Amino acid sequence: MKTKMSSAMAKVACAIALVSGAVPLSGCSQIPVANTYPAEYQPRMQSVAHWRALAVELVGAIEQQRRVDPALAAKPIHVQPQQARTPFSDGFHTLLTAELLNRGLPLALAPEGAMILRYTTQVVGHKADRRNRPAPGLITGVAAAAAVPAHVLNFEYNSLQYVGLATGAGAVADLAAGAITDETNTEMIFSASIFDGEIMRFRATRTFYVNDRDFAHYEPSGLQRLATRVVAY
Repeated sequence: MKTKMSSAMAKVACAIALVSGAVPLSGCSQIPVANTYPAEYQPRMQSVAHWRALAVELVGAIEQQRRVDPALAAKPIHVQPQQARTPFSDGFHTLLTAELLNRGLPLALAPEGAMILRYTTQVVGHKADRRNRPAPGLITGVAAAAAVPAHVLNFEYNSLQYVGLATGAGAVADLAAGAITDETNTEMIFSASIFDGEIMRFRATRTFYVNDRDFAHYEPSGLQRLATRVVAY
């Protein structure tokens, strides 16, 4: 009888500890607590100018790799168009070839005897609601901005030291208002590779947010899906 009562009391104690958020008692089991990755930035691609910026970044990475890999620099580059055409693939192909030529990298119109540059895109659509934390430094900046008037309006002798603080807080506010944008439920994985026959000489990947309604720019079947949605409306 005492054993049954002790077991029941232990279960009640565990339940109270788990519900109240206290440290679990000895013998209580608990599932792992969900955690997040460290905060970082991911650009949001939403214009042709952003496609050009990606082309510039990619060519810069190729130039850097050619300096450390003589085999990569020994042959011209043939940019292979994507088989499934999209607005992005057509536009990026034009911007990429133009940037390669502007940087003085040799291009080949045919794949024979050349390095083959291939690029792919993969669109990932998230259906679940995703929560995010405030941008790093935003809360600190807001708190600093709130603290400045109390000192400046009192005309303290050392009020000038808070001018720099106010400037820093203003910079944070500008960052929050312009450089930081809201996230979408659609992301795009971009990958580029250079092959020398069966040997991969170069590989680069980037991830971006894209506007939910712009997925058709990057997904081969996106145009057909978008047309279906329009008809359904």
